[in-house]
Amino acid sequence: MENSRNGKTVSIRVTVLTLFLLVVCVSVSLVLGLQYHFSCGLAESAAENSFLGISEKVGDRIVALDRQSANLVNVLGHFQGLEELPGSYQERVSLPLLSAAMEDNPNLYAVYIGYENGDFFEVINLESSENVRRELGAAPNDRWVLIKIYIHDGERIKQSTYLDHNLDIRISRVEQAIYDPTVRPWYLDTMETPGVVKTGPYMFSHI
Repeated sequence: MENSRNGKTVSIRVTVLTLFLLVVCVSVSLVLGLQYHFSCGLAESAAENSFLGISEKVGDRIVALDRQSANLVNVLGHFQGLEELPGSYQERVSLPLLSAAMEDNPNLYAVYIGYENGDFFEVINLESSENVRRELGAAPNDRWVLIKIYIHDGERIKQSTYLDHNLDIRISRVEQAIYDPTVRPWYLDTMETPGVVKTGPYMFSHI
């Protein structure tokens, strides 16, 4: 009889202990689950707020760059030395102006002008990106690349001139050109629309 009671006592204790452990496990699981749920919610909220903050900054930066570019275009539009492809004298006058304008706007890759006869004039800022310097094969001391496309003896010629910080020429190369600015989207849009025109990203593909 006593053994039977002891057996029941042990059985009840085991049952109570098992139930207690089960309740503890369920409680811990619920707490961990709720903590994970709220942590994910907080992480998503923080990520969303961070993304919104970054997107606002990027948007403000784009607006500022657009404003700088528009101001530069308006200023250069009144410079008579660029109304036709610059000769040697006009280059000496226009290059300091263009290089100074891009130094004040270091994010600008280049300033380029297309003419209705197919001539093309471009000044490239080599410090706008390391990729630009590498793609154009510029030397460490080069600061600007002047590209002119024009017709000489019935052939389209591309002249690439590499300049240092003082606008002194390091090297100048001449080769045949096939690039015609008058058929490019940016030129056509400009001819059809008065004022400053904003286009999408544009690749010269090294002209």
